[in-house]
Amino acid sequence: MPRLHISDFDAAQFRALRVRSGMSITELATKAKLSRGAVSKWENGRSKPSPENFIKVMQALNVNPEIIVPDKGDIATLFDLRAQAGLTRTQVERALNISRSAWGDIERGTARLGDKRVPILAAALNVSEERVRQAAKNTQKF
Repeated sequence: MPRLHISDFDAAQFRALRVRSGMSITELATKAKLSRGAVSKWENGRSKPSPENFIKVMQALNVNPEIIVPDKGDIATLFDLRAQAGLTRTQVERALNISRSAWGDIERGTARLGDKRVPILAAALNVSEERVRQAAKNTQKF
């Protein structure tokens, strides 16, 4: 299965946030409990973080994830909404009371979210139910 990553991640903006924070790459990596190499690659644009690592580093910087991940509006996927909300997979899985693999299938678009989960996910992501329905539709691969 392909790993999901923050596709709209802006390396230059990320670097500017880190520099503005006064932290070195090593200090930021340590605070976020990530490797120095990973943070360096993100800053240099050689790779992009997974949502979980993106959230860790944004929390370490004390920065709202929306600063780096733009709102995609009507074309947003469930993955985009989760990244923008700054939630980890585990947080969403717990909110929906589903397994990691079940949420992974939903987020990749290989399984349906289901109407009963829409209001719960909307509350967790702090968006409207309609926004979740549209994102789920954009995510589906069937």
